[in-house]
Amino acid sequence: MSATVKIIGICGHPKHGKSAAQLFLQHQGVTPVDDSRTLRRLAMIRYGLSWDDVTTQEGKARYIRRPDYGDTVAVRQAIGDLGKEYETKHGPNYWMERAIAKAKRYSSPISFGSVRMGQAHAIRAAGGLTIAVVNPRLPLSTHDFDQFDPAGVDCWVQNDGDLALFERRVLQAAAPYLHGEQPRGTQ
Repeated sequence: MSATVKIIGICGHPKHGKSAAQLFLQHQGVTPVDDSRTLRRLAMIRYGLSWDDVTTQEGKARYIRRPDYGDTVAVRQAIGDLGKEYETKHGPNYWMERAIAKAKRYSSPISFGSVRMGQAHAIRAAGGLTIAVVNPRLPLSTHDFDQFDPAGVDCWVQNDGDLALFERRVLQAAAPYLHGEQPRGTQ
């Protein structure tokens, strides 16, 4: 990977503000990259899903029948299980390592918006920064594929409902890294 590419990974449970954090960073010149794009496309092919099914909260909440598993589950579960199939075969950070390898094509800093499990460690190993977004008003997901390792998080940012404050916290967490430092802490 090019030494000039900076990577910011965003961890957090569904609906806690990961997409908003990526948008705030995008306004500062950080290109949002879908680190799960290939996985989403595989789920579309396997289960006949649309792009909205695999990218929106509404689509991921929709239930589908999985002939290969013989059950009916939410799209979120189907994508998570498919991702775990590949991780079991190719290693626990398979998807993130693929995304990081592709990062060299970018000349500006990039952000990944769905860092989970131990993937924060892969981002850190690549010289990146991982920010965890936490919304104390919302429940945590019970799906194992929505979890992330807190030990791999560099900065914790609280999203308590005040959008302007949340944006300021995200930008404060990222600024030192984007300007050459590696921060660790809570915003």
